[in-house]
Amino acid sequence: MPEGSAASARLRPAPQPQPEPQPQPARYVFVDTLPVAGDQPIFVLRGSDPQAKGIGVVLHGWCGHGMGVLQAFASAAADSGRFLALQGDHHCGNGPLRGWSNDTDALDRRIDAALRQYLGGEPPAEVALMGVSQGVERAIALARRFPHRYKRLILLSGPSAQPAAGLSGVAAAFFLVGQNENQRATREMAARWKAAGIPVQLRIVAHAGHADFGADADPLMREGLRFLGVK
Repeated sequence: MPEGSAASARLRPAPQPQPEPQPQPARYVFVDTLPVAGDQPIFVLRGSDPQAKGIGVVLHGWCGHGMGVLQAFASAAADSGRFLALQGDHHCGNGPLRGWSNDTDALDRRIDAALRQYLGGEPPAEVALMGVSQGVERAIALARRFPHRYKRLILLSGPSAQPAAGLSGVAAAFFLVGQNENQRATREMAARWKAAGIPVQLRIVAHAGHADFGADADPLMREGLRFLGVK
């Protein structure tokens, strides 16, 4: 080797070891209570994937409680974005359980106020809805009244087979019904909507009764949110 080449080889720095990639910290997912001025407190998801852009609202069933519904699929929701659960505007006795009136415009205004409080800014143009039992009827009413806003629906244990009339704005609907409840209304509704050209999927919740996720809330909701394109 020529003398100059040997000297260059001796002066060349040794390659440095590359640092090992650091694992990302695990997200701590939980449901929190958040006050809303002039309204009932709402239940909000904390620990959502910061890269996920989906926004969703949960409507519980008659004499139900929104926190429990959102807690049931909190991990799946956190992978798709930020979700909140409202409380119904109708008292069920003196306890914490509530139901819904039929004032769709007022419900839309409540959703706006809740999202402003939760997100800290203007609500998005489009919001996914997840309804349970009576909450299914309220979600469908919102989709009819505000078709450009409520286009993506997850509907568990609807009490009646709502027609597809007025729902041409619905981009997709994911239906759930318990294995151990009367499935007729949900099956008939899913068939009607599909015949009207709405993209529909129907899943039976194993070993579950009315308005119940059974043991499969997270996997079912992950499937539903993927189908709706909420992410």
